[in-house]
Amino acid sequence: MGHLRFGRCGFPGADGEPVLDGRRPPSLAPGRAAAVQKGGRGRWYHPPMRYRLSMPEPHSHLFHVEAALEGPGAEVVLALPVWTPGSYLVREFARHLEGFSAADEQGGPLAWERLDKHRFRVRCGGAARALFRYRVYANDLTVRTSHLDGSHGYANGASVLVYAEGRGQEPCTLEVFPPPGWRVTCPLDGGPTEFTARDYDELVDSPIEIGTHALLEFAALGKPHTLAVWGKGELDLGAFAADLRRVVEQHGAMLGGLPYSRYLFLVHLSDRRRGGLEHARSTTIHLSRMGFKPDKAYAEALSLAVHEFLHVWNVKKLRPAALQPYDYSREQYTRLLWWFEGVTSYYDHLLLVRAGLLPAPRYLKHLGEELTALERSPGAGKMSLEEASLTAWVKHYRPDENSGNSAVSYYRKGELAGLALDLFLRRHGRSLLAHQHPCFCKDVAEYHADITRALEEMKTEGVDPGIVHAANSPATILYPGSHFDMVRCGIAIYGLHPAPSTRGVIELEPARSVLARVSFVKRIGMGDGVSYGLTWQAAAPTYIATIPLGYADGVHRASSNGMVVLIGGQRCRQVGRICMDQFMVEVPRGMTVSRGDEVVVVGAQGSERITLDDLADSAATINYELSCSFGARLERVYS
Repeated sequence: MGHLRFGRCGFPGADGEPVLDGRRPPSLAPGRAAAVQKGGRGRWYHPPMRYRLSMPEPHSHLFHVEAALEGPGAEVVLALPVWTPGSYLVREFARHLEGFSAADEQGGPLAWERLDKHRFRVRCGGAARALFRYRVYANDLTVRTSHLDGSHGYANGASVLVYAEGRGQEPCTLEVFPPPGWRVTCPLDGGPTEFTARDYDELVDSPIEIGTHALLEFAALGKPHTLAVWGKGELDLGAFAADLRRVVEQHGAMLGGLPYSRYLFLVHLSDRRRGGLEHARSTTIHLSRMGFKPDKAYAEALSLAVHEFLHVWNVKKLRPAALQPYDYSREQYTRLLWWFEGVTSYYDHLLLVRAGLLPAPRYLKHLGEELTALERSPGAGKMSLEEASLTAWVKHYRPDENSGNSAVSYYRKGELAGLALDLFLRRHGRSLLAHQHPCFCKDVAEYHADITRALEEMKTEGVDPGIVHAANSPATILYPGSHFDMVRCGIAIYGLHPAPSTRGVIELEPARSVLARVSFVKRIGMGDGVSYGLTWQAAAPTYIATIPLGYADGVHRASSNGMVVLIGGQRCRQVGRICMDQFMVEVPRGMTVSRGDEVVVVGAQGSERITLDDLADSAATINYELSCSFGARLERVYS
């Protein structure tokens, strides 16, 4: 099929100018520019925080941290979190912080005082830059803390990296200095040792593994995934990676795609340990190095990975309002942990069955064991799911000899509540996930049987149904038995996959692309902001290219700071908020971009390709919606 090409081929004139440093060109918005100017430079931003993490003597268990803050003002308060998201216990990370000091950009000492258990006030006296140094003792090998010895380093950001109060929404950079022969693995953008984060939340939501760990790469639903394993044991890494791929594809098919650009499974193998912690683009799981036999033990290990991976949706995408925004200085209470943990537990074994990795009889036995354990728990009838969630900070994570008599786990009771809810909904023709796809509340064979039965009844009554069709694009591809007299393909005609489950079944060639040309290129300095609200700021001097397409053309504003385009066959990251008529991209280091260069928003260039699914992922929507978005302002070119 030929390409239906979209794009504006000329240059837009004044409305193609970029929005930089909080300023619009004088011809567009001089009043706003004057309103936001500060110090005569037109800037109204706070430059980012830059971190350096080193470990000169790993056997000492001490991480050395430097944090440089631009424009600290008269004074700044630094704090180390008291807890880490996903683990609801005040862990007092600051008890491991030592050797704190502060200096200005010339190396002169800055006065500071400790305010309480985890905060420091630094008097900066108008310094242009403040540099903070300290050490963190890391000798607690769990998924929630940090660990450093002669074999590896593991840094959970909340336990190691301080934040400046009031500055947590600013971009951050992290540079890691590993010992010779060690590598760094981290889900943040960048690498191999320098990384960027859009804010502090993303920074501490990205665990860091440093060492000689094993790495395996695999692709699932078109997205790259990494399995990083520290420690030795009986785990078959190749088989585990293959099973993880099946799990990821099952999750993606169930939930409408993968909401990330790449994902990291970080596994620690040690003695008699088990636990996991979820992150938006990664998970850390601890497994017993010899705990994979018999098959039941392996299934339990795999179910832990499934559980943490499912949290990408059921915690990170769907998040309790009580945890927005994160407050790292104190407990944050929610009555919904039973849903976010318990219902996730309901699906972690069920999805292994659906992926063909757990026999159904073994799954039913697991449910029976969970029901028996709950029935035998004296505390099950004394504590509601909401109370178990609300008191997790002092109950679930701090058990004692009486806990079983007075409390209940929101994991187990929540799992069985999820089962009961799902069975109730299925009895009424729906399910917990019925809104995602009808196949989750009824088997396809049941639908086919229902339609066939209805047709037979019509025939018996002398009613001619005429031409029968019931198959949309996914049914046409996946279920030949549903074709009847004809099919009604929709989005597949455009060469777009209607669901993740159709990938790998049929190869579709996209029928259209979206193109533009660079209208403006400008060099900006470190800390300079781009576009409205300055949601992105340069971590170092860089070049910004303006692309004359915006949300009035169909490029969703929700893709801001998330989409990627192709210029000169290279991927260029979009930065700042997408405007009505334009958006900006950062030019990769070492690359030259000029006015007039072709920009591929959707389509192929050289060996690279940006799909409409990629663009939809960046906007947290589906390719169906974006297919309808590109409007009449774009010139159509048919070939």
